[in-house]
Formats: sequence, C-alpha cells, structure tokens
Amino acid sequence: QHVFTDPGVYNVKLMVIAEGGVDSAYQQIIVHSPPVVDFRLESESVQLPFEPIKTINLSSLGSYYEWHFGDGTISYEKEPVHYYQTNGTYDITLIVGSDTEPMCYAQKTIQGAAIAEEPCRMIFPNAFIPDQNGPSGGKYVPNDPSNTIFFPIHEGVSEYRLEIYNRWGERIFVSEDVSIGWDGYFNGKLCPMDVYVWKVWATCYGGGKINQMGDVTLYR
Repeated sequence: QHVFTDPGVYNVKLMVIAEGGVDSAYQQIIVHSPPVVDFRLESESVQLPFEPIKTINLSSLGSYYEWHFGDGTISYEKEPVHYYQTNGTYDITLIVGSDTEPMCYAQKTIQGAAIAEEPCRMIFPNAFIPDQNGPSGGKYVPNDPSNTIFFPIHEGVSEYRLEIYNRWGERIFVSEDVSIGWDGYFNGKLCPMDVYVWKVWATCYGGGKINQMGDVTLYR
C-alpha cells in the first residue's frame, strides 16, 4: 500500500519473481489535486422571515457543491440563498467535490455561522393628546386609536427602557415595561403643551440593540 502526497502522473511498475522467471507490468496513475473548500456569508445575522442568508463560495477545483444549513435543509447550488424559518444560531457545512474522475471530496463547517432573529423594531409617534380626566398609569391597548398615551409600535423586544425629558432637561418619566407608555402626566399633574424629548434603549430577542432618540409634541 502506498499513499501519494503530491498530484502528478506516476508510472508504477509491478515486478513478479517466480521459479519460472521474472515478469513485470506497468500502470500509469494520475493523482489529482483535491478540491479546496472555503466560504463566507455576506451577512452573519438576518431577520426572519424575509431576509435571507447569502453565501459566497470561495472554493476552487470543484464541480459539485452540497450545502447543509443546520436546519435540515440541503442545497446543491454553487452559491445558494437560504431563508431560515425559525430563530436560532446555525452551523453551516459546505462539501465540495472535485471536477475529476473519480471525484474527490473536501468539506468545511463553520460553527454558529448564521444567526436568524425575530424582527426587532420600534416606531414612535410624534404627537399625542393626553386624557384630560387624570393620569391613567400608562397602560395601553396597542390598537387603541384614542392616542392618549405615548408608546411605540414594537416587535421582537425583550428588554426596554424609555425616558422622557422636558425642555429644561428634567427627566419626568421612566418606563422599563414596553407595555407601559407615558400618559402625559408628571407628579399627578398634566404636563403643559410642549415638545418633549424621548430616549429609548432596547434589547432584541436575538441579542441586537436599539438606541434611539426623538421628540414628541404633547397637545392639550
């Protein structure tokens, strides 16, 4: 048994010595270079369900490609685009077959190559009209059209902190519960009609961060 370590064309001679004499035979063996497998992703983090993972195939000497995306999905395209269906962190494996006969194979796996996250966003209104009948505590119904509480439209947020400041830089409201907005009151009194500054810090379920700042007009 012999293992060739370098590609090339080799002439192999077999010699048989027996009582009747000596005989020999020759066989030419071609040793091909194995494929080189390498890849990366255009982006390692995507948001479900409409943002795909886009592969960049950096392999050479290959004619066969087999991608395993860690969710049970397999693709045989050279540079496939893949959509994950559930959030999570996924290992990706690429198997490359050579363009020779017989075919040689090489593979590469990147642990935790792709992160699929639930959509994460926060959208704040720019004006609201507080209830004149007194403070409500800020608890709101998301689809309530009354617009008496200042709160964000949000999706995929796990942690949250909202702060409201008046024109003098005084912090007049804090909420660490995304279901509690500002009702326009401070110390039990309705705030004057004015423009107020808000700041928000949030963490997404997938680990992403949101830091935003803006202003809102309180009408009376």
